Amino acid sequence: MSVTFACIAPFPAMAALAARTLSARAAIVTLLAAVLANQAVGFCVLGYPRTFETAIWGPILALGTLAAFVVAGRIAQPVPAAVAAFAAYEAVLAVTSLVWQHSLADFSLGIVGQVALGNAAGLVVLGIVYLLMVAIERAAAPNGAEAAVS
Repeated sequence: MSVTFACIAPFPAMAALAARTLSARAAIVTLLAAVLANQAVGFCVLGYPRTFETAIWGPILALGTLAAFVVAGRIAQPVPAAVAAFAAYEAVLAVTSLVWQHSLADFSLGIVGQVALGNAAGLVVLGIVYLLMVAIERAAAPNGAEAAVS
């Protein structure tokens, strides 16, 4: 697996935003589709090695993303929800790394800080895209009707 590519995919940010904007069913489908797309790009475009060890990280990323979604959905305030989602996601990956590889070398403060920064940037970008979609839908709605995006 390309750790760099997997780490730049802001799955916790997606989970936190999905917890605020989608039904549980739509969020789960969307989040799993995002992880699947990430893995497809990794294996088909980036040349991830086709080994069991590499392949197992896809389901682990999905589990971490779903854990982030559940945690974010239980916290009322958006910023603490996003932080908790990131912590839940990283915890799933760290426990897996500890059990599977007997190491937390990929979870140094510097690496986790870089991943957190990328996730925060992803959250900002995704939030802006969401707000733009809502604004466009409201502008296109007849007679100022409420937008369907929620």
